[in-house]
Amino acid sequence: VNPSLFFEEPGKTKTVVLTNLAPNSILSETCIGDAVVLFAKKYTIEVRNSEKKYLGALPDDIAFRLIRFIAAGNLYDIIIKNVQKNSVTVFIREVSRGRKFKDQPSFLPLNLREFATSTVREIKKDSVTDEDTPDDQEEE
Repeated sequence: VNPSLFFEEPGKTKTVVLTNLAPNSILSETCIGDAVVLFAKKYTIEVRNSEKKYLGALPDDIAFRLIRFIAAGNLYDIIIKNVQKNSVTVFIREVSRGRKFKDQPSFLPLNLREFATSTVREIKKDSVTDEDTPDDQEEE
């Protein structure tokens, strides 16, 4: 497998763990680096192999967003990144954008909760000064 297949680009790529997996007999036929296909349904997106066998589905939050993008003409390459007994991870890369969403990224880099948490941690880390250290550490 060529490692360059998995180069991440903010807004254009995403690594996703599939839900509602197929039986292990079908998953055991799947290999890392296999190209798979997205099948958009009304409320979900299924991931199928080249023989159109069901492997799993995208999580609802990602599927909801991508259904709109696919309907508008966005195209995606999907590659199997990891296969385990109870887990399949795929790497999704945006290939092209439709006119409607030409300036909008397919994948947001961070959700608001992750952003808020990381920002609070950085503020706390930056605000620690020598005055905040306990007296025991000052004596040492």
